[in-house]
Amino acid sequence: MKKVIIIGGGIGGAATALALSHAGFEPVVYERTKQLREVGAGIALWANATHILKQLDLLEDGIRVGCLTTNYQFNSQRGKELVNVPVDGFELPVIGIHRAELHQLLWRNVPGEKFILGETFERFERKGNQVHAYFASGLSVEGDALIGADGLRSQVRVAILGDESPTYRNFKTWRGLTDYIPSTYRPGYIQEFLGCGQGFGFMMLGKGKMYWYAAASAPEAQPDAAIGRKKELEISILNFIPKK
Repeated sequence: MKKVIIIGGGIGGAATALALSHAGFEPVVYERTKQLREVGAGIALWANATHILKQLDLLEDGIRVGCLTTNYQFNSQRGKELVNVPVDGFELPVIGIHRAELHQLLWRNVPGEKFILGETFERFERKGNQVHAYFASGLSVEGDALIGADGLRSQVRVAILGDESPTYRNFKTWRGLTDYIPSTYRPGYIQEFLGCGQGFGFMMLGKGKMYWYAAASAPEAQPDAAIGRKKELEISILNFIPKK
């Protein structure tokens, strides 16, 4: 059985491990954190992603802990509907889900001995038909292939392609979760409001949680305002709301 070393145990790494297991490979995941914990906010799983969940026999679990999404609605800054796209006509559903819930669905189905925590990847090298990975702890492992799933600033990517910064798209975002559901919220909808270089959106996740996100044009590496991130966001949203 071919052994595949996976660097990074997030959603991508855990999903890759499960898919490789189903395909007859032996994946082993190496994750730098010492404990898997709840991180991130929400995510929309479109039909291509729920197709993967179905192939991994996890679709019903995903539906159980998530929320079915029926429409994606874009609105102007003043609340006028611009586009309303039905998204419930695919073969498989669209699901709004907490990233932590999705992560748990994936990694808890990877055998514990194949999910190694507390190992920080440093480098790899090829030796014949094998690849050797080296970690900060002094651990070294070998396998038939190595996959980098270690995030935006991937050290595997750096080792292969060199140290290039990610492409900045000229806006920054805020994300969060709330138990408060507006009375005007339309069940099953992702709703976005756009205008003046800013945007705000929200969608339902499972377990009664709502995921919200905001974005605003900003230069690269702009630091948080001196008043603090929360206050900066409050002012940004107040400025976004049209004055009567």
